[in-house]
Amino acid sequence: MFHSILVSLDGSTLAEQALAPTFSIAAKFAASVLLLRVVVPERTALSQPPLVPSPFMANAEALQRQIVEAQDYLAGLEHARPGVSVHSRVLVGAPPAGIVTTAVDGDIDLIVMSTHGRSGLTRLL
Repeated sequence: MFHSILVSLDGSTLAEQALAPTFSIAAKFAASVLLLRVVVPERTALSQPPLVPSPFMANAEALQRQIVEAQDYLAGLEHARPGVSVHSRVLVGAPPAGIVTTAVDGDIDLIVMSTHGRSGLTRLL
């Protein structure tokens, strides 16, 4: 039924809770797992004279550091489940677009992710 499963991770413990059910499903269907982390570039203001709107740009050094950290993080999770084919990918950009593009381009059968963990009034708002 499932041949390839995408797990979107943001580095949080909450997001990692999606791994156990993912690996269980993957083992049952002999599916491969793609661990995805989409890095959102930190933006820094360019120096401008006072009262002039400052355009924003991504700090290349900070972005490269984020990418390396994301790659290291995912590499540590790739070996989390022996017997399941696990791969990882790091993208830069908006997470929703990155997840959808990866799913469509990679012929993904199932996307697994955790919620934000909101409940009660914060969930309502």
